[in-house]
Amino acid sequence: MKKRTRQPLFVVWRISMEYKILFSDFDGTLRSDGKDISEGNRLAIAAACEAGKKIVLCSGRSWKSLSFYEDELGLNRPGDYGIAFNGGVIYGYTEKGRGVLHRFVMDNDVAREAISFLKKYEKELGFHLLVFGADDDLYAEEDIKKAKSFSEDRRLSIKFVNDFSEFDTGFMKILVHGRNEALLKIAELIKPKFGDKCNIVFSAGELLELLSTGVDKGQGLMNVCDYLKIPISQAIAIGDEANDAPMLTKAGLGIAVANASDAAKAAADVVLELGCGDDAVKYAIEKYLM
Repeated sequence: MKKRTRQPLFVVWRISMEYKILFSDFDGTLRSDGKDISEGNRLAIAAACEAGKKIVLCSGRSWKSLSFYEDELGLNRPGDYGIAFNGGVIYGYTEKGRGVLHRFVMDNDVAREAISFLKKYEKELGFHLLVFGADDDLYAEEDIKKAKSFSEDRRLSIKFVNDFSEFDTGFMKILVHGRNEALLKIAELIKPKFGDKCNIVFSAGELLELLSTGVDKGQGLMNVCDYLKIPISQAIAIGDEANDAPMLTKAGLGIAVANASDAAKAAADVVLELGCGDDAVKYAIEKYLM
């Protein structure tokens, strides 16, 4: 894992070089919980695009959820890219619209086995399970308030199934949604059994995610830079959670916002004094990208 250096000359060299692209996490970085994208962040993104810089949303959300915000931000033009499902889907815009470039689904047997394991602790620890299918739709077994709240926040409809063990749509990712204390306990239990079969990562304090092995935001960042022929050294990444750590490590400049988790801060080159509610993305664009 990349560590922040104490050598001033090295830091100055990294920050003074010309960066061409910024990868931004969405929830907890660009957008505060329950709030719209701020006017400051919106204007800064528009100015960066006008100046020929690239802005890419890189989120654990589905690409269906991100499309609303990409339309709002003008990040839906030919040559624009997005990263959804923590790197599980890489997509791009052309004159014909938006299309998937890469999709990495979970192994069905591994997904069903992991769900069976998780269900043993679901009632005891008080979490619930959600699944994104390979069709990008959101599924749940129970029609509960938390599941509806999650889907509404992400501007998605939710479908219900009787039993995930019979789910045959394919698994993009499994979400464990609940109190952070409960998720920390289940993470300790599941990682020894499934850590080599899938990627297990926190995307928020109340969200633990299981994805296809090898899928992360860092790999997504590398894929998009490759499409655009932009050296990774000229890429900036900004985020707040453990699932952002791979892209903060891989980018030429990794930035953690003030409200970031310890994992994100440890992976970053720069930790801002501004949080997601303080236009941190605007500050990063104006200071490092423009």
